[in-house]
Amino acid sequence: MAAVLLVLDALVILAGQWHRGLVTVDDLREAEVAREMYEGRGHVIPSLAGRPFVEKPPGFPIVVSMAYTIAGGQSVKAARCVAAAFALASLAAVYLLGRRALGIMGGALAATFLAFAPRFVITAHEILLDNALTAILAFSLLFWWVGAEATEKHEKRRWYAAMMFTVGLSFLVKGLVGPAVFAVAFLAFCVASGRPREVFHALHPVPVAAFLVPSLGWFIPFLCWGSKDLAYEFLVLNHVGRALAGYASHSRPFYFYFETIWFGFFPACCILPLAVLGAWRERNTSHGNPGLLFLSAGLGPMLLLSIPRAKDMVYLLPAYPALSLLSAWWCVRFVSLTGTWLRINLHILLAVSLGFGVYVLGETAAILIQGEGKVTLPLLLLFLAAALFLAGAMVRGIRRREPGEVGIASVFIVAMSWVLWFSGPIAAEQIDCASWRPALRAVFGAAGDREILLYRPDDERRGGCAFYRDRVAPEYKKAEEVALLERMARDPPAVALFALVDGDWPKEIKKAAYSEGVNLAEELRVPYYKRTLVLVRAAR
Repeated sequence: MAAVLLVLDALVILAGQWHRGLVTVDDLREAEVAREMYEGRGHVIPSLAGRPFVEKPPGFPIVVSMAYTIAGGQSVKAARCVAAAFALASLAAVYLLGRRALGIMGGALAATFLAFAPRFVITAHEILLDNALTAILAFSLLFWWVGAEATEKHEKRRWYAAMMFTVGLSFLVKGLVGPAVFAVAFLAFCVASGRPREVFHALHPVPVAAFLVPSLGWFIPFLCWGSKDLAYEFLVLNHVGRALAGYASHSRPFYFYFETIWFGFFPACCILPLAVLGAWRERNTSHGNPGLLFLSAGLGPMLLLSIPRAKDMVYLLPAYPALSLLSAWWCVRFVSLTGTWLRINLHILLAVSLGFGVYVLGETAAILIQGEGKVTLPLLLLFLAAALFLAGAMVRGIRRREPGEVGIASVFIVAMSWVLWFSGPIAAEQIDCASWRPALRAVFGAAGDREILLYRPDDERRGGCAFYRDRVAPEYKKAEEVALLERMARDPPAVALFALVDGDWPKEIKKAAYSEGVNLAEELRVPYYKRTLVLVRAAR
């Protein structure tokens, strides 16, 4: 049964990856940063739109650029393979740790909780560095558990060295966030379990050196080759600044994660409160040691990430492996296979799995009725027949009080639903309806082979105008209006792309055009979110 669960987990992650295009702004940005790295624009200091891009260290785009090298060039498929590989690595780490602490079925159950969590599976289908951060910290959690179990000092330090090395790798992916998240979890466990000496083992010179090798291996060259302004941007603006001030689209209240986890970690979130309570009550027993570690590694980061003003559901993803293990620990430790609780749990399982299947089937059918889907009717009927058969198996299992039969049938229904979600009309509609696609496609058609110059672009224009045209689209920021117009006058075929609010030209552009004697001839106007994209050329 454990093998079946793991195969279904992998199937959910891999479904639809091969034919999925770039959808989100993160897809566009990360794919383009890796493409410019692949072109040889620098691995120590990443670039976007030809300019240094130091919001995060270069760990994730380096891996994606390596995938481009293997694929023989930039490729959406190669980038998605990297994201899927990191997601599968997260599942592997959770299963290995769960098997060691909870047994084979406990490990498989924890991996399934993680694989079916909406926020995790959706992020696994995005080209996003949080996939890498989650996988790396999941292996840190695995090495932490093995080290905490070890009794001999040299063995403990060896595993803690592996733990600290992966924590150092997390710095290469998302800067100080990775080490900070792990440090809070580790310290919380040491305090709650009354084992402060674990801190001294982790801070032994060997584990500390293991942490410094990957982190300083990038940070020192970055400080040597980059300017002081880049160091200030990376350390102050992109770490301290976002923590204190955030930014408009991500500035959210302290309790944000405690509200959104009910969707992002569904269905395991239904038992999470009970698991938290059980782990705390059992903290002083030998059986409660795994639960307390998983509680510390899940709740500690959640509290830490709730302090900064900048919040997004995906930021909490590194806590999901620990929360999945905590939920599986509670199921293994407390869920009885007899009595009233069993009947209640089986009915809940039936309702949740069937509800999700009906929702996905209904959405798919609605798209097909509109004539926009590509799934054939026989395939949809086959899905419906399989779902009805599995539902019947669940009802029969409830009557016979056989939780294994009910559990496997429900997992099959949920897995089929996720596969249909990511490989059927729903995924196709998500791609086609991405807000940036119609506007940028029109821009590409009007620009042809001419160079596109970007004025104060967002990441979608930066990434889209470069990745899909396989060339850097130079960016001009505020106070660079004269340089932009001089470039347009010097290179008449080049066109500039502006995003206008209410169709009105920025005052800086009007002033620069007047001073340089450059007339702007419009070639295209197209709606873009709440603004208008305008493609222009210089005409003296």
